[in-house]
Amino acid sequence: MLEPAKFHWYNEDAWMLAAAKATPEQWKAAGLGDKKTFLEECLKEAQASLNWNKPWGEVNEVRMKHPFGLSGGVLGWLFNPKPARLSGSNKSIRVVSRDFGQSMRMVVDLADLDATRLVLPLGQSGHLGSAHRLDQYADWQHGDPEGTRTRLHQGAVASRVFRP
Repeated sequence: MLEPAKFHWYNEDAWMLAAAKATPEQWKAAGLGDKKTFLEECLKEAQASLNWNKPWGEVNEVRMKHPFGLSGGVLGWLFNPKPARLSGSNKSIRVVSRDFGQSMRMVVDLADLDATRLVLPLGQSGHLGSAHRLDQYADWQHGDPEGTRTRLHQGAVASRVFRP
Protein backbone atom coordinates (compact mmCIF):
# COMPACT_ATOMS: atom_id res chain seq x y z
CA MET A 1 0.00 0.00 0.00
CA LEU A 2 1.23 3.49 -0.83
CA GLU A 3 1.72 5.79 2.15
CA PRO A 4 1.22 9.41 0.97
CA ALA A 5 1.93 10.82 4.43
CA LYS A 6 5.55 9.70 4.01
CA PHE A 7 5.85 11.41 0.63
CA HIS A 8 4.49 14.90 1.40
CA TRP A 9 6.22 17.56 -0.67
CA TYR A 10 4.83 21.01 -1.43
CA ASN A 11 6.04 20.85 -5.03
CA GLU A 12 4.41 17.51 -5.77
CA ASP A 13 2.96 18.83 -9.02
CA ALA A 14 6.42 18.85 -10.60
CA TRP A 15 7.11 15.15 -10.11
CA MET A 16 3.49 14.17 -10.79
CA LEU A 17 3.60 15.99 -14.13
CA ALA A 18 6.95 14.42 -14.99
CA ALA A 19 5.63 10.96 -14.05
CA ALA A 20 2.48 11.44 -16.14
CA LYS A 21 4.51 12.54 -19.18
CA ALA A 22 7.07 9.73 -18.84
CA THR A 23 6.79 6.78 -21.20
CA PRO A 24 6.44 3.22 -19.84
CA GLU A 25 10.06 2.64 -20.89
CA GLN A 26 11.22 5.66 -18.85
CA TRP A 27 9.32 4.31 -15.81
CA LYS A 28 11.08 0.96 -16.09
CA ALA A 29 14.48 2.63 -16.62
CA ALA A 30 13.93 4.68 -13.44
CA GLY A 31 13.20 1.47 -11.50
CA LEU A 32 9.52 2.30 -10.97
CA GLY A 33 8.16 -0.89 -12.54
CA ASP A 34 5.18 -1.04 -14.87
CA LYS A 35 3.46 2.35 -15.26
CA LYS A 36 0.00 0.96 -16.07
CA THR A 37 0.04 -1.42 -13.08
CA PHE A 38 1.17 1.36 -10.75
CA LEU A 39 -1.57 3.75 -11.92
CA GLU A 40 -4.24 1.05 -11.65
CA GLU A 41 -3.08 0.29 -8.09
CA CYS A 42 -3.23 4.01 -7.23
CA LEU A 43 -6.78 4.25 -8.58
CA LYS A 44 -7.92 1.19 -6.57
CA GLU A 45 -6.40 2.64 -3.40
CA ALA A 46 -8.00 6.03 -3.99
CA GLN A 47 -11.41 4.44 -4.59
CA ALA A 48 -11.09 2.47 -1.34
CA SER A 49 -10.46 5.69 0.60
CA LEU A 50 -13.27 7.14 2.69
CA ASN A 51 -12.65 10.50 0.97
CA TRP A 52 -13.04 9.10 -2.55
CA ASN A 53 -15.11 11.42 -4.72
CA LYS A 54 -16.17 13.73 -1.87
CA PRO A 55 -16.42 17.47 -2.51
CA TRP A 56 -13.14 19.27 -1.77
CA GLY A 57 -14.62 21.30 1.08
CA GLU A 58 -15.48 18.10 2.96
CA VAL A 59 -11.95 16.77 2.60
CA ASN A 60 -10.12 20.07 3.15
CA GLU A 61 -11.20 21.08 6.65
CA VAL A 62 -9.15 23.56 8.63
CA ARG A 63 -8.92 23.19 12.41
CA MET A 64 -7.56 26.24 14.21
CA LYS A 65 -6.27 25.67 17.71
CA HIS A 66 -5.92 28.18 20.50
CA PRO A 67 -2.74 27.72 22.61
CA PHE A 68 -4.92 26.78 25.59
CA GLY A 69 -6.91 24.31 23.50
CA LEU A 70 -4.02 22.36 21.95
CA SER A 71 -4.54 19.32 24.18
CA GLY A 72 -8.25 19.10 23.29
CA GLY A 73 -10.75 18.02 25.91
CA VAL A 74 -12.75 20.67 27.75
CA LEU A 75 -10.17 23.39 27.05
CA GLY A 76 -10.20 22.53 23.35
CA TRP A 77 -14.00 22.68 23.31
CA LEU A 78 -13.93 26.03 25.10
CA PHE A 79 -11.11 27.78 23.23
CA ASN A 80 -10.91 26.25 19.73
CA PRO A 81 -13.31 27.50 17.04
CA LYS A 82 -15.37 24.92 15.17
CA PRO A 83 -13.63 23.25 12.22
CA ALA A 84 -14.37 24.92 8.89
CA ARG A 85 -14.80 23.35 5.48
CA LEU A 86 -12.81 25.38 2.99
CA SER A 87 -12.33 25.67 -0.71
CA GLY A 88 -8.86 26.32 -2.05
CA SER A 89 -5.69 24.27 -2.01
CA ASN A 90 -2.00 24.76 -1.39
CA LYS A 91 -1.64 25.89 -5.03
CA SER A 92 -4.57 28.28 -5.48
CA ILE A 93 -5.14 31.94 -4.75
CA ARG A 94 -7.02 30.90 -1.64
CA VAL A 95 -4.06 29.02 -0.16
CA VAL A 96 -5.23 26.72 2.62
CA SER A 97 -4.89 23.14 3.71
CA ARG A 98 -5.43 21.25 6.97
CA ASP A 99 -2.23 22.56 8.50
CA PHE A 100 -1.57 25.77 6.60
CA GLY A 101 -3.48 28.92 5.76
CA GLN A 102 -3.29 32.68 5.71
CA SER A 103 -3.33 34.68 8.89
CA MET A 104 -5.05 37.53 7.04
CA ARG A 105 -6.76 38.15 3.72
CA MET A 106 -6.36 41.55 2.15
CA VAL A 107 -7.49 42.88 -1.22
CA VAL A 108 -6.18 46.26 -2.37
CA ASP A 109 -7.49 48.01 -5.46
CA LEU A 110 -4.75 50.50 -6.37
CA ALA A 111 -7.23 52.46 -8.46
CA ASP A 112 -9.59 52.81 -5.48
CA LEU A 113 -7.73 52.59 -2.17
CA ASP A 114 -10.96 53.25 -0.25
CA ALA A 115 -12.18 49.86 -1.48
CA THR A 116 -9.39 48.03 0.39
CA ARG A 117 -10.71 45.00 2.28
CA LEU A 118 -9.15 43.11 5.16
CA VAL A 119 -10.31 40.10 7.14
CA LEU A 120 -8.68 38.11 9.93
CA PRO A 121 -9.18 34.34 10.34
CA LEU A 122 -11.14 34.60 13.57
CA GLY A 123 -11.83 38.15 14.65
CA GLN A 124 -10.51 41.37 16.06
CA SER A 125 -10.18 40.05 19.62
CA GLY A 126 -8.59 36.96 21.10
CA HIS A 127 -10.52 37.22 24.34
CA LEU A 128 -12.83 34.30 25.04
CA GLY A 129 -15.86 36.36 26.10
CA SER A 130 -15.54 39.10 23.48
CA ALA A 131 -18.22 39.61 20.84
CA HIS A 132 -15.35 40.27 18.41
CA ARG A 133 -13.54 36.95 19.03
CA LEU A 134 -15.10 35.22 16.00
CA ASP A 135 -16.76 38.15 14.26
CA GLN A 136 -14.70 37.78 11.05
CA TYR A 137 -14.63 33.97 10.87
CA ALA A 138 -17.52 33.66 8.40
CA ASP A 139 -16.04 36.33 6.11
CA TRP A 140 -12.63 34.62 6.26
CA GLN A 141 -14.27 31.31 5.29
CA HIS A 142 -16.69 32.45 2.62
CA GLY A 143 -15.46 35.89 1.60
CA ASP A 144 -17.22 39.24 1.41
CA PRO A 145 -17.08 40.17 -2.30
CA GLU A 146 -18.94 43.46 -1.93
CA GLY A 147 -16.85 44.50 1.08
CA THR A 148 -19.97 45.12 3.15
CA ARG A 149 -18.27 44.06 6.39
CA THR A 150 -14.59 43.94 5.45
CA ARG A 151 -14.00 47.28 3.73
CA LEU A 152 -11.46 49.26 5.75
CA HIS A 153 -12.69 52.72 4.82
CA GLN A 154 -16.37 52.95 5.58
CA GLY A 155 -18.64 55.83 6.27
CA ALA A 156 -19.35 56.78 9.87
CA VAL A 157 -22.37 55.18 11.47
CA ALA A 158 -22.73 58.14 13.83
CA SER A 159 -20.70 61.20 14.75
CA ARG A 160 -20.33 63.56 17.71
CA VAL A 161 -19.00 67.02 17.81
CA PHE A 162 -17.36 68.20 21.03
CA ARG A 163 -17.26 71.93 21.62
CA PRO A 164 -15.57 73.76 24.44
